Amino acid sequence: MSRRVSFDVSEKDRVLIDDIVVRAVVEGLIKGEPDAMEWLRLDLSACKAQGCDIDFARLLGFGPFNFSHDIQGIIDTLDRDTGRLMWCFIPRSARGSGGDW
Repeated sequence: MSRRVSFDVSEKDRVLIDDIVVRAVVEGLIKGEPDAMEWLRLDLSACKAQGCDIDFARLLGFGPFNFSHDIQGIIDTLDRDTGRLMWCFIPRSARGSGGDW
């Protein structure tokens, strides 16, 4: 029996996630199409809800290189069946990750 993926995040995180999605579109990391934008919202929410302690305010404040690293890393490594990151990927914006590079 498989466990359901949670997308539960705080209202504060939802607002930051929306800002992150807009920035990802502006920076050309995802297409500005509704489906692509919703997939990124879901990816970020699932990742956080399953226990990856991403600091969304910190992610939003990153420069282009680190922002791109985290967004692409999450998109590329998220297991959409479990909501967990694979292949030992840890976003730089996750609390306790060691920070900016």
